[in-house]
Amino acid sequence: MSSIPFCEPCQRENNSSEAVSWCCDCMESLCQNCNNAHRINKITLSHTLKKIEDMPPDVSSNLTAQKYCPLHSDLIVDLYCAYHDALCCRSCMTEKHRGCDRMQSLDNVAKGIKQSPLLHTLTKDMEEDIQLLKKITQNRTENLKRLDKQKDDIQKSIAAIKQNIIDRLEALEHALLSELSTVHLLKSSNIEKQEEKISGLIEKVNEHKKELDYVKEYGSNSQVFITLHNLKTSTTEERKQIKVLIHSFKDINILYIHPKNQESYLTTLGTLTTKLDPCNQLSSDQKTKKDNYTLPLINSRPTTQISKKTRNTHSHKELDRNRFTFWKTFESIKYID
Repeated sequence: MSSIPFCEPCQRENNSSEAVSWCCDCMESLCQNCNNAHRINKITLSHTLKKIEDMPPDVSSNLTAQKYCPLHSDLIVDLYCAYHDALCCRSCMTEKHRGCDRMQSLDNVAKGIKQSPLLHTLTKDMEEDIQLLKKITQNRTENLKRLDKQKDDIQKSIAAIKQNIIDRLEALEHALLSELSTVHLLKSSNIEKQEEKISGLIEKVNEHKKELDYVKEYGSNSQVFITLHNLKTSTTEERKQIKVLIHSFKDINILYIHPKNQESYLTTLGTLTTKLDPCNQLSSDQKTKKDNYTLPLINSRPTTQISKKTRNTHSHKELDRNRFTFWKTFESIKYID
């Protein structure tokens, strides 16, 4: 016991002797001489002595502190009031226990205390309490470990549920996007076919316009007349085809219908539908236009000179038929001012 290496009785006589034992009753360290005297002195014969090396550190300061009164730090606790079950010093007795008739000396009441049932019972209870507290500690430790494991398991379960939701949403997304691609492809193909028809008509109309422009620029009036006569039928047919196309055309829109609420996201991400609207602008453009391909009526009936060469090469019957057809054509043309 390094904290009390010297004999305390000797130190009171200003001597320094190395301590070899500890008196549990006197609460002092003793040198060899004092230890021997302790064993033969009638007053200290019953004191318990222990080897100094077996004593815990700071035993002197710890035990000595218990000797002094907590209210009067300069006085030793040496009395016991049985009436109040209180430890007292001399000052406590005069201040608080003056009328108590059950005051006893601490040394008298403490005799044989180490063998008393109270010490045995209290020691046993403390040991049981310690064991119980250890069990409680073990229970709390196991509970903590169980909580940690439950936390890990729940985190894994939540992660698994999250992944399942993600997988489900990805599957719904894939299905909806696939449907969108199919609808888009189908409707796009329809529009592309319509564009092909329009391109074909544009090509025809451009060819006819080029033909008319060419004749108008470089041909005679007769050639212009013949060209107009030939083109009016084809132009009328082409305009009919344009009108049919316009009436058949619809503005195609793909609409996305959102789910009604978030709770339904795990079953559907929404639906697709197509909406066909009339091409109002194209229709209105055509309503105000009417075909008017009537050729101007010639004021005087034209004369036709048939050469002798022609008379010689054609029969009279064929010539008369040609003449009839020609005049019939002109008679059918309405006159326009």
